[in-house]
Amino acid sequence: MATQPHDLTVVAALFSAIEERNALLETIKRKDAMLETCQAQLTQRMNEKISCERAQTKLAKYEKLLEDNGIEGVEEVICKLEYLNDMVEKLQFRAKEVEESGKNIEG
Repeated sequence: MATQPHDLTVVAALFSAIEERNALLETIKRKDAMLETCQAQLTQRMNEKISCERAQTKLAKYEKLLEDNGIEGVEEVICKLEYLNDMVEKLQFRAKEVEESGKNIEG
């Protein structure tokens, strides 16, 4: 059976429609990838915003403490830090002594 010109037109139209569909599918894939990227960036920005809000809350709390206590509050914090530093040094020294005693016992 011979191919009719009409049949060739229909086949060409089908191929054209298939190519157009494939191009649209590729466009959709690219847009989906862009959407995923945007969603990831949005999530990251929201996490950064939450972290920033927490930091601002802490900063406001510390600023309030400084306002309430003035320079005395700062000096008090420094004294407590120095005390804690001394305690840590003593504990480290004791731990070293215990470690050396353990080596002497083993030896």
